[in-house]
Amino acid sequence: MDGLGRAGASGFDPRNTEEIRSFHERVVKEALGVETKSRRPGRSGDQSYWGMGLPSATGEGVFPAGAHEGEKVWYSHTSEDTLDKVDLELISIPFRVNTVSTLRLCNNPVLPFEFVTVAGLFKKGLEDLQKVGSSVLDLSSLVAQTESLQRQAEALNQSIGKTLLAYKKKGSDKRIENKLREINTCLMELGRILLPVLSSKAGRYGQDPMETKFRPIPALQPLEKMASMNADSDEFKALRTSLVRERNMVSDALHGADRILTRTLGKI
Repeated sequence: MDGLGRAGASGFDPRNTEEIRSFHERVVKEALGVETKSRRPGRSGDQSYWGMGLPSATGEGVFPAGAHEGEKVWYSHTSEDTLDKVDLELISIPFRVNTVSTLRLCNNPVLPFEFVTVAGLFKKGLEDLQKVGSSVLDLSSLVAQTESLQRQAEALNQSIGKTLLAYKKKGSDKRIENKLREINTCLMELGRILLPVLSSKAGRYGQDPMETKFRPIPALQPLEKMASMNADSDEFKALRTSLVRERNMVSDALHGADRILTRTLGKI
């Protein structure tokens, strides 16, 4: 949570990563009674876990259309940030969303993550890069891997639905508990493998600069620059070598995710 109860704001602006978006928007609707369309949070001090592959969901009040938020919160992190800047009626809004979210995260038998959307984001990002850079680096094999990932993720969603239906009808038994454990392990492992590649250039052991704008698969974004470079230059050749390695890294992550899905689907 951030920016609680700022005077002059209203409503709730949800921001989240793609694998938890559907869950977060559903909670906002049920807790606040409003339909919302969320967006991905920017890279701030509160978003230091992109490279770890952890889901993220947050939200804050919305200022009136046309008002620039930065001007409205000029007092943030200053000695002027005093109680007169707080609207006590607005403070309960994010707590209602986060209370319901936390309750469900702790008690739902299956974690509310889905990776069909993530696979689609990988695919679109790679296709966009291929449009501008196909003459210098072929990404078609990666696109094919994302299509396989989508199919596997869809199969996982179907299996989750069947398992939850059995859980609802029969209650918990050892066989169902084992399936739920396999599913949750799979969902967490997929996040740890896919989300850092999708979101972070610095990776698991680094930190991306503050205010970094999200673009899918940042390690391959220099392909746009390379497409306009002199192919005979040393800079071009060095960058191409680097991007071949990055392509291998992306391929390895997609292959790892596919392997985890194949293993899990075989058990549930």
